[in-house]
Amino acid sequence: MGYLPRDTLSLDAWLANFVAYVVLNQVLLGLTVQEVSDIVAALTEWQLKLAAHQAAELAAASAVDDKDTAKADILALVHPMVAKLQATASVTDGMREAMAITVRDGTLTTLSPDYVAQLTAPIVLLNAANRGQMSVAFGSNPANEHENAKPKYIRGAEIYFAQNGIPGSDPEAGPWEYAGQDTNSPYVHYGPMATSGTIAYRARWIDRLGRPGSFGEIVTISYTAQ
Repeated sequence: MGYLPRDTLSLDAWLANFVAYVVLNQVLLGLTVQEVSDIVAALTEWQLKLAAHQAAELAAASAVDDKDTAKADILALVHPMVAKLQATASVTDGMREAMAITVRDGTLTTLSPDYVAQLTAPIVLLNAANRGQMSVAFGSNPANEHENAKPKYIRGAEIYFAQNGIPGSDPEAGPWEYAGQDTNSPYVHYGPMATSGTIAYRARWIDRLGRPGSFGEIVTISYTAQ
């Protein structure tokens, strides 16, 4: 119907106004008591169901935020703990297998210095949904972490960022700064968004000997400080 608003909140306001007018002007409009009673009951049911739907949407959004925050919190503890365990001499390969962490190859394959330079640089995908932090997914398929394995012989990725745009192309942009290194995507960058603006990120692979590859494409995102 062309006279009905398209969005839900506007439709709700329209219905409330329509029914209120019908109730006040029943006789002038030539409507029966039953017709008015039916539409008043239908409005009440609509408003109850709308309120329940809105409450469910708010609860779902809050649950997603809570889940993402909890994930970031535990991963911030997991990554350094795994790094510590990998460097602990008493931790055996059997223990590593039991924890499902990387079991290192006892016989190191000779790795060409050019290996990492020849790899396709990691793609970066940004998410600024959580307050005070930036989730930086990286890899060949950062949109799907289940299919985003690192290339062979790669330790992880180095992440760099720049405030206010891309250095060299924007006079307001700051220099590239080192955000950190991570062995698994996503990397969570805490505290880069003190004020509203634009931030740029780029990443490069690091092989198991610490040699860097080339940087991938620069990705920028605009945000509002929270």
